[in-house]
Amino acid sequence: MERIQSKVPSEPFLLQLFQRWQQSPDAVVIKDAAEGTQATGSTFLHDILTQKDYIYNRLNEDAKKRLSSPDENDNVFIGLLAAAGYHYAVLFFAIYSLGAVAVPLLPRVLPEEAKYFLSVCNASLLASSPTATDHAQSISTVTSTPTYTYTPPTTCQPAFTLSSNSEECNPEKGFVLLYTSGTTGPPKGVLYSRRSAAIGLRTKAEQLGLTPNDLWLHQMPAHWGAGFDFFTTCVYAGTCVEFCNAVYTPDWFWGRIKKGDVTCMFASPSVLDGLLESLGKESGEEYEAGVKGLRGLKLLASGAMRVSDKAKAVWKELRGDRPLVVLYSATEVAGLISTTHWEDGEDVPVDCCGTPPSNLEVKLSEEGEICIRGPQIMKRYLSSDPNVMNNIYDSEGFYKTGDVGRLENNRVFVLGRASHDVIRFQGWKIYAPEIEDALHKHPEVLHVLVVGVRDPKFDQLVAALLVVKDGVDINSERLKITNLRRWLALEQGIRFLGRVQENRSSPRFGKFCLRMQSARMAMCRRGIWQLKNRKLGGELGIGRAVLLGNVYLLGEVSTWWTSKCMLQCEVD
Repeated sequence: MERIQSKVPSEPFLLQLFQRWQQSPDAVVIKDAAEGTQATGSTFLHDILTQKDYIYNRLNEDAKKRLSSPDENDNVFIGLLAAAGYHYAVLFFAIYSLGAVAVPLLPRVLPEEAKYFLSVCNASLLASSPTATDHAQSISTVTSTPTYTYTPPTTCQPAFTLSSNSEECNPEKGFVLLYTSGTTGPPKGVLYSRRSAAIGLRTKAEQLGLTPNDLWLHQMPAHWGAGFDFFTTCVYAGTCVEFCNAVYTPDWFWGRIKKGDVTCMFASPSVLDGLLESLGKESGEEYEAGVKGLRGLKLLASGAMRVSDKAKAVWKELRGDRPLVVLYSATEVAGLISTTHWEDGEDVPVDCCGTPPSNLEVKLSEEGEICIRGPQIMKRYLSSDPNVMNNIYDSEGFYKTGDVGRLENNRVFVLGRASHDVIRFQGWKIYAPEIEDALHKHPEVLHVLVVGVRDPKFDQLVAALLVVKDGVDINSERLKITNLRRWLALEQGIRFLGRVQENRSSPRFGKFCLRMQSARMAMCRRGIWQLKNRKLGGELGIGRAVLLGNVYLLGEVSTWWTSKCMLQCEVD
């Protein structure tokens, strides 16, 4: 068999892969559950370097020239159209090894959306997996962006040497461009520098205790912040990552976890709810096997939204007194803002998201907004809005996260988003997550979403949406108004809703639920919420839903591309 000597660029992530190859050339570093394939470090590195050359040959002469430019602002952007999996991983690091900036796109992105994303950064090429070739061509027709489709390399027995350090790309040039959902305007592209990504993701790997002996089950998309960060963190740490987003269901998860080799996983609270419901349907023997596999995890992390005390207690018991690890971050940060410690068995207070790393400064503004400063903060935004960078840093250079919270003994407490989790009623601040946490305690409630609704008299009112558990009779005594007043005092009762249209492309969709199609949803109309608030020392809050025809509009919490609402709920 032909043996090829390939030069590995002296870039931080590729150096880690090179060292992994030297230590264990036949160790599996990537698994793809949808394709049923796996790759060793040797194969992965060879495929990256092969695709690097293929992609380079598809670039025009101007793009090739700019790749070698030392100017940190002279970046070559390349769109990446692939589902989370092996082809995605290879194409991303092939683009990285060129010195270019990958722009991951939702695999089912509409051509008109892709036109915006690619035009904002003036992308030179659109690289795609084989299964996305036709869609990439449809996008190219609209955008006039040239395309490249992943081409399998010739079989060989690879060997590698390192390039000289003099060939290293300027570390201040771009690493990746991740688009946010655009809840308040056109989507913003978050650009990390290569230096900030290496620092932030290395720190994250250390915080989570990841090693080459671990296997991370990756059930999320990889085109946005959290899913992308976990994938690249695993690569940096030498941790094997198993992509399973395309095949993932709660039932699939329990079958997979029973094999006993998975050691780490992240799941948002809504995903954990689905897992819990699925586990409850298992027979005694299968239930015990699932719990055994769950207890084999060294790390089960959650975050991306508030992790309720109820969820913490349930999962701690299931895991044999080992608590959930709570993570807090933002798309604008490579890595984590704070985390609880995976080795600690200590319970943390409500809303506590642990401690920040030593290389990140955290403070509160006078309004209680969490502000951060450190090397892992993004380089800048890219957007069609010329004012997108206005007022995102304070006078001391701290990035303003938009989250409200508090700091106690170096612990970060997150109370919600200043834009929509803080509901302003007659001058008072009411935190939506506190209301959601209490409503979660209702024995027949599966999911809760609380949002503020504009009102000319009171500024904002509280709207609470509930999803009841499967099998619950909507005529149940527990759901009658006299009983619901234990959790929510209602004036005019409950409106039960059936079919729900979902906006799954929005990261915030996960905050509500994953199973909306089959769920029955109850919405309070002109309800009054009784909230004991330590700071205010009283009972506050009033709420109602907004009814326009037969469609409930729930506020501006969706993507820019859809109607400015998170969910549209059609009455049966």
